[in-house]
Amino acid sequence: MLIFLAKIISWVLNPLVVLLPVPYILVAHFTKGRSPLLWMEFSFLFMLIAAFLIALFVFKGYFSDLDVSKKEERPLLFLLVGIITVFYLLSLFILSGPIVLYIAVLAITVGLLILYFVSHFLKASIHVVVLSSFLLGVALIYKGPTFFLFLLLPLVMWSRIKLKRHTLKETIAGLILGLTLTIAVSLVVKLFIKL
Repeated sequence: MLIFLAKIISWVLNPLVVLLPVPYILVAHFTKGRSPLLWMEFSFLFMLIAAFLIALFVFKGYFSDLDVSKKEERPLLFLLVGIITVFYLLSLFILSGPIVLYIAVLAITVGLLILYFVSHFLKASIHVVVLSSFLLGVALIYKGPTFFLFLLLPLVMWSRIKLKRHTLKETIAGLILGLTLTIAVSLVVKLFIKL
């Protein structure tokens, strides 16, 4: 029963699911009405492509599972997501996308590079990196009662450990990476960019 619960938590709080509302939140908050739903749908298209390609790579045997659990498979995952990110960025440029989405792409790219280098030593939990970054970002944007959402972090960390996808050390590394990246991006935006 606990394994089933851990699987549900991991699926519901999967990085692609967690990232889905990010374009809407950013565009709605920082651009004052530049079609946030449209930009969310546009971004979702690229997330669907990523999900499809990951599933295809599992089917073809390049990845052992949808979580890309094996450390040696992570560089290929980062390359795949990096290529999709480049196409997303080019599409934003062609469509004159909101600057806040460019900043989000930059943050994701920096995050991917950091994860790539960290993965040589430790398989940090991408689930925890993405969720902690998302939750802190929401808390910084909306303040107030959003901090109660941080209760989701121990659940995800527990689920990743329970499913034997990560160790406690790897989930803590994911937490530190996600929070640090979000704080760094927030400081850069406040210092250099007027949104």
